Amino acid sequence: MVNLLILNEERRTISKWSCPVDLMGKIKESAKDPVAFRLTAAAFSAMILYPVNKCVQPIPPNNENKEANIKVTWIPYDETMTLWTNDGGKTYMVEESETEELHDYRLEGGKFYTCYTIEVE
Repeated sequence: MVNLLILNEERRTISKWSCPVDLMGKIKESAKDPVAFRLTAAAFSAMILYPVNKCVQPIPPNNENKEANIKVTWIPYDETMTLWTNDGGKTYMVEESETEELHDYRLEGGKFYTCYTIEVE
C-alpha cells in the first residue's frame, strides 16, 4: 500500500455496461497533475465483469496492514493491473498498470495526486 498525498479529489461515472479502464486512460491523457485512481466496488465489479478474457488473482491480506491486493491480467495480451483495498472492498486503489490505456502507470509515495474516484451511474 502506498501512502498517497491527495491534492484534489474528483468523481467520474461510467455507465453500467462500461469498463472503467477506458475512462481512466482518457483521464490520464488529459490530466495536468499526476493522477491516482480509486474504483468503487461497483466500478471494480464492472471491470471484472466486462466481457473480455481476464484472470483475477487475489492475494491474501497482509495482517499488518489489513489490506488485500488483487492482480488482474488480461488474456492473451498479458496486460496487468494491480489494485489494493484497505476498507473491506468498498473501494480499490489502482497501484500500477501495464495496460494499453494506462501504460507505465505506478503510484509513488510522497507525491501529490489528484484522485479520481470512478463509480457506476
